[in-house]
Amino acid sequence: MPLTLLLRALLFSRSRHLDQFVIELETLFKRKIILFQSGRGALYYLLKTVPQTTVIVPAYTCKVVPEAVLLAGKEVLYADIDLNTFNMDLHDLKRKIRPGSIVLATHQFGIPCDILPILHLAEDHRCVVIEDAAGAFGSRVHDQRVGTFGVASIFSFEFTKVLSSGRGGFILFNEEDLHGKVKSLIEEELQPPDALFLAKIFLILLFHKIVSRPFFYSLFIDYFRKKYGFSMDRGEILPHKNELYQYSFSPFEALIGLSNLKRVETITLRRWNIAKQYMKELSGLQGIGLPVFPQKTFSSLMRFPVRILHQIREAFYSKCLEQGLDMGFSFTYSCSEECPNAILAAQQVVNLPLNSHLTDREVCRIIDIVRKSLR
Repeated sequence: MPLTLLLRALLFSRSRHLDQFVIELETLFKRKIILFQSGRGALYYLLKTVPQTTVIVPAYTCKVVPEAVLLAGKEVLYADIDLNTFNMDLHDLKRKIRPGSIVLATHQFGIPCDILPILHLAEDHRCVVIEDAAGAFGSRVHDQRVGTFGVASIFSFEFTKVLSSGRGGFILFNEEDLHGKVKSLIEEELQPPDALFLAKIFLILLFHKIVSRPFFYSLFIDYFRKKYGFSMDRGEILPHKNELYQYSFSPFEALIGLSNLKRVETITLRRWNIAKQYMKELSGLQGIGLPVFPQKTFSSLMRFPVRILHQIREAFYSKCLEQGLDMGFSFTYSCSEECPNAILAAQQVVNLPLNSHLTDREVCRIIDIVRKSLR
């Protein structure tokens, strides 16, 4: 995210940018949307307006998902995942589905889930399907955008996402009456963000911009590993309605989102081309489990997850780091101790770099380091 964009958004954002951002997203999806300060906030307000009391979610997911479910006053039921796609396992869902529940169909890391079979299964059990497309902006199933299959869906604009505005998210509605219910609810509960909160977002984005430079990043990652180890997130689910649930989306964030929306297709395609190169060059290697991209789908990837199979993940990560390659990690926890595949994923997954600014030469070097570290 260019520094000039941050400064322009901070100094020149206006309320009309909010309206423009909504119009462009609604034009893109051909459906109504409502903006929020976070994807978790979008999920919370959506769940507050549906009557079903049980929500089935994949056990390998961001902990803020069950947090939002619990805050909305619902019961969480966990289904295991498919280790090839990291999405909800259809067979386990069939075993656990309850009539009259909500199925949260997550497109994890941007990889589309089995949305069509999930819809059929839900219909047979009188269930409602909501899509968690937080990290899947631009993904498609049979040329149809994910998020447009269930009764509604949630997306995130958090700064690691393909389409980012620093913070934020939105609900995409496929049912008009649901849109009206959520709109009435947020008019009662949401407040405009104050100046201190917006300044915090600006500083977080500025910090991210600075620390992503090689010299500063090496200092940062050295400090981080000494203080926290592989991850600072232990997966504790502690429902708490913080500012990400309480504030509405701001013009500052809308202007950033509008600017990034213009180049999101370029970013998405570059990430996909990097992913294809990883798949080609790392396929067949011992000790690594590559993701499987379902047929007749397109994955707008937020992450490129791989599983480290024959050595301890942290040891593999250390080898890569010694050669100058850091890897983003995903969820180092399973939300349920009763889902063995989710537990395995939590122990094994690392993410290969997928930044759209990577050159072909840098991608080749990443592949070479991974090959060496697997030996």
